[in-house]
Amino acid sequence: PKNGLVSMGFSAQAFLADGTLALLDEYLACGNTVLTNRFAVSDNRAILLAAMRASARAGKPFVLYPRVASLLRGGVVNASVASGLKVAPLPPVGESLAVAEGIMLAEEAGCSLHIAAISCEKSVALVREAKRVGLPVTADTSPAYFYFNDTEVFYRGAQAKLMPPLRGEADRLAVIDGIADGGPCGVGVESTIIDLTCTPPRLLRPGGLPLEALEAVL
Repeated sequence: PKNGLVSMGFSAQAFLADGTLALLDEYLACGNTVLTNRFAVSDNRAILLAAMRASARAGKPFVLYPRVASLLRGGVVNASVASGLKVAPLPPVGESLAVAEGIMLAEEAGCSLHIAAISCEKSVALVREAKRVGLPVTADTSPAYFYFNDTEVFYRGAQAKLMPPLRGEADRLAVIDGIADGGPCGVGVESTIIDLTCTPPRLLRPGGLPLEALEAVL
C-alpha cells in the first residue's frame, strides 16, 4: 500500500500507479476495510474527495492523516525550536490546514471522518468546532503530545523526533483540554477519563466505563 495515493486499511492500495482509481467500492465491501491517506505520496484533493465519497457509499469512515506534502519537505522539528538546532522547521500549519480541508471534504462527501495523531492547538479547535455543529468527526492523538513539548528535543535528541513533531507548550495543553472536553461524540462513545494524580481518584469525564465499575477497582 505504501506506493498508492490512497491506501487501504487491511486491504490493497486504492489507487493504481498511474493515479487512476482502483475498485474502491469493491474493496470497501470486503470485510473490515477503510480508506486512509496514511501512505499517500500526494495530497491531491480530488483523490481525497473521491475516496471519501466511496467511504460514504459504504457507510464507513475515512481515516485522515493530516499533512500537506509541500509543507513537510525537509522539515525535522517544530518551528519554535528548529533555529536552535539549525535544522529545517516543520510548522503546525501543515497539520491544521490538512485538518480544515479534510473536514470540509468529508462534509462535501457526506462521510464520517476520523483524524489521526493530531498534535497542535489549531487542530484541536477545528475538531471541536466540527463536532459542535454536528459533523461526524472524531480524532485521536498520542501520549507523546500531551506528555511532552518541543523542548524535549534539546534533552533527548533523536529520541524526541516524532511525526508529527512535538509541539509547543500551548499545543500540549490544548491537546489535554481536547481529550478531557472534546464536545459531543457523534461516532462511538466518549472515553472515561480519570485523574489518578489525586487521592481519591477523580472522574474528569464520564464515558463508556460506568462509575460503578471504576469504584469496584479503585
